[in-house]
Amino acid sequence: MSDPRTGLSYHKLFCSIADALKVNICTITEKRSGRFYYAIKAPSRKSKDILRSYFDSYPLLTSKFLDYKFWGNVDNLLKKKNLAKYLQQIQFLKQGMNNSRRSFTWNHLRHI
Repeated sequence: MSDPRTGLSYHKLFCSIADALKVNICTITEKRSGRFYYAIKAPSRKSKDILRSYFDSYPLLTSKFLDYKFWGNVDNLLKKKNLAKYLQQIQFLKQGMNNSRRSFTWNHLRHI
């Protein structure tokens, strides 16, 4: 991914952000268009806590905010002792994220 005006790659910038947030960064290529984008992975409890703290302080302003909130709920459930008890709820939350989302609310934009 690069700046449309200058053609300079964003890779170095995204790697710096990933390093600061203690997350991994990977490149994903979209099959149909051939475009690629960056995704992050928070592999440890520490990286998840840092990431959550950041997005709680600086919330997203798009529908990705809603995905983040669902992800946070899943993360909270994964911390619980009897995980099997929550698998159905986790599956329900995951089915409502990203392209599968059917319900949108923009209430989080009221604070702007």
